[in-house]
Amino acid sequence: MGIMEIVMILVVTLIVVGPEKLPEYARKFGRYYREFKKIASGATNEMSKALGLDEDEDLKSLTDELKSMRDDMSSLRKSLNEDADDLKEAVASEAKQMKESIDQETGEIISELKAETQEISQDVGESFQELGEHFAQEATDLKESLKEDAQQIASDLSESHREIEEGLEKEAEELHKAVEASGTEPDNSPAATSAVSNVSDSNLTLETNQDNTKPAVGPSNSTEVDNGQG
Repeated sequence: MGIMEIVMILVVTLIVVGPEKLPEYARKFGRYYREFKKIASGATNEMSKALGLDEDEDLKSLTDELKSMRDDMSSLRKSLNEDADDLKEAVASEAKQMKESIDQETGEIISELKAETQEISQDVGESFQELGEHFAQEATDLKESLKEDAQQIASDLSESHREIEEGLEKEAEELHKAVEASGTEPDNSPAATSAVSNVSDSNLTLETNQDNTKPAVGPSNSTEVDNGQG
């Protein structure tokens, strides 16, 4: 057996068993080879002695045996190479399928996350829109209610003012008639002067109160409504 054949056997063994177990298998192979060679040599010697073969015949027989062993090793090497190629193809195919499966699952997960994110964003937008519409409606209702209340208050004040004026005018007229009946000039009578003064003061007070009440339906209410909307 030549050096190249031994190297080839070692390479095939390295591919099959791996670099970790190569020294162990190399030692075993060397031991088995020595034992086989020893057994083959002993068997050849015994056969030579038994058959009376000469040295040339022994050499030829040994050569034939070695050739047979070499052929067997060549067949074994070829078989190992084929098995190694098949194993490498199977591993590559499995790795490719696994990568495709992982890529597909990753794409599906990303698509689901995008869909869920879009749905959540849409729901939040709709909720904010509904909330804004609700607040706007409440602000409108509040503004209308304040406006109606202010109009009612103004109407009540106007009615009260009118009734007071009528009452004061009636009292002044009665007082004036009483003064005329007593035969005294109205302008010089202290009672008449006091009555006229009271009527004027009352009218002035009512007008002032009504002016102070009117802004309730003006810009202040609009500001409050705007603040409510804010």
